[in-house]
Amino acid sequence: IDKLLDKNLQFIVYALGKSEINPKLEQLQAKYPEKFKFVNTHDEYFYHKMMAGADLLISSSQQKVDCLNIMYAATYGTVPLVRVTDTVDEIFEEWDGEDGFALKIEGDTDKDLFSSIEDALKLFDENKEDFELIQKNGTYEEFGWAENAQKYEDIYKKLLK
Repeated sequence: IDKLLDKNLQFIVYALGKSEINPKLEQLQAKYPEKFKFVNTHDEYFYHKMMAGADLLISSSQQKVDCLNIMYAATYGTVPLVRVTDTVDEIFEEWDGEDGFALKIEGDTDKDLFSSIEDALKLFDENKEDFELIQKNGTYEEFGWAENAQKYEDIYKKLLK
């Protein structure tokens, strides 16, 4: 992570709960106070402000809650960089050069994660036009219930006939 923090960027790690990695994150925050922030408390206002102000959300966890984070990020125009799991795959639309709102973490190792972050940063630095299109694509996504509710209503009406 030191290699990444030498670049012109800032990281916020928003992770709730106790973990053996928390002391390492606190050390990084102390070492890079202008570039690295570790938040380990729930603050709804800060969370939404962070999502709205970020360029990239790195979601390498395999927890179901990440789907909500991915949806919030895309809605705010923050590009999700995600490790695809069965749950995430339900909402995930990978950037294919023209369409899609997210980037994929290729592989399961830490090396794969950092390689995918490097690729995302390269896209951000060297191809702003595509990166901005990915951001816009995310803001156009419909994650609400309106469309799904209509489908359920249509099925219900067919069953009543």
